[in-house]
Amino acid sequence: MTQYTPGPWTLQQLETRRKGYDWATFAVRSPANVCLAIVGEVDRYQSERIPANARLIAKAPQMDRTLTAAPDLPDDWPNEDAVAAFAEAYTAWKKDARAILAEIEGGKL
Repeated sequence: MTQYTPGPWTLQQLETRRKGYDWATFAVRSPANVCLAIVGEVDRYQSERIPANARLIAKAPQMDRTLTAAPDLPDDWPNEDAVAAFAEAYTAWKKDARAILAEIEGGKL
């Protein structure tokens, strides 16, 4: 069992302007709507990266789940059936991993 708060985590945009600048801040929230982190509140430096950083942090539980689900090579590798089964499992896993990365990069808040 993991020690962090289970996901999915969501983002709440707190501000679009901070201290007179275009500088967004976000809260990362648990399923129970508990604030787990505030992103972008302290420094304006590279503020254009704050939304992407917030998305990355919010996807941590999904990334953990996906990474730990990565398929292992079968014991009877390189048996032809094992190769086919692994290739199928790896393809499905890779699709899940890329979907999470697309959400992080794609700007879905």
